[in-house]
Amino acid sequence: HQGSLYTLFSDLSVVKHFDQVDISNGLDWSLDHKTFFYIDSLSYSVDAFDYDLQTGKIDNRRSIYRLEKEESIPDGMCIDTEGKLWVACYDGGRVIR
Repeated sequence: HQGSLYTLFSDLSVVKHFDQVDISNGLDWSLDHKTFFYIDSLSYSVDAFDYDLQTGKIDNRRSIYRLEKEESIPDGMCIDTEGKLWVACYDGGRVIR
């Protein structure tokens, strides 16, 4: 829990969103850029935030998928052309859609 999540803007200003982060492995946005998806791998959770494209503000954090520790560790992710979220699982030999 020693890390934090920040936004670095083009004018080089920085905003800290939250702390108590272990390993930020997954970052992605919905196709309409209204939802920001986030994985802190050691939380075993895929989270979503409301996202404001104009300001970069995130809020309304919620878990959209939680893995059991026996399953695997959520790692990187991406959005496909249909807007579906794909999550790679470290040490689990699988990808979740």
